[in-house]
Amino acid sequence: MSEFHWSSPDQPLRNTLFLLLALMVCAGCDDTEQPLPPIDVPTMTPMMGGPASTPFFVAPQVDLRMLQASTLQIDPAEEVIGVIVDGTARCYLLRAMKNMNSHVVNENRCERPFCVTYCDRTDTVRVLVGSVGDLLEVQTAGFDDGQMLIMHSETLFGQNSEKIPLEDLSFERTTWADWTGAHPESLVFVGDQPAGAGAQQSKPEANGSINSGSLPDLPKESDPNG
Repeated sequence: MSEFHWSSPDQPLRNTLFLLLALMVCAGCDDTEQPLPPIDVPTMTPMMGGPASTPFFVAPQVDLRMLQASTLQIDPAEEVIGVIVDGTARCYLLRAMKNMNSHVVNENRCERPFCVTYCDRTDTVRVLVGSVGDLLEVQTAGFDDGQMLIMHSETLFGQNSEKIPLEDLSFERTTWADWTGAHPESLVFVGDQPAGAGAQQSKPEANGSINSGSLPDLPKESDPNG
């Protein structure tokens, strides 16, 4: 018994169309096609005492309010960063600089502007000074490769980098008692201290005695030049 093969009159046309379709599909499967460019994902390096590196930016802290040391009652053992610029003594409470917004504090109200930097993760202090006429707006820029990042003139640097185009300024890391004992006229950066945090402004009583109270709105800094 012979086999019966059915075919419609237009079967050859269909076969041709299928062949053309197969050729079109294969044309799009060229193995030599260039791959898509890889996505540039930044490498996240471990951070001391924390998760991966954290790029972030804090607005520049410039010419912040400071108080006269004689108006404050602070624990004698409180740690401070002391500097002397243009003959004026200033100190910065280390506790205040542990606040993320205060890791970098710029001071332009002097002949040679400077900035105090402090990384609480590595417990590192560095003070940098610019040239006469400079306006410093150095800012905190995150943490990477085991050190705090800072931004100066739209360029990122590690806090310890030797490429920062500013000079190192000598400073003294000491206690409140020792600093104010040597510089009783010092100006003081206390940051945003809540009541009972240790930095308190003294208020004279009617009998002339001193009573400590929490810091009110901080007054403007006295002009160190006069």
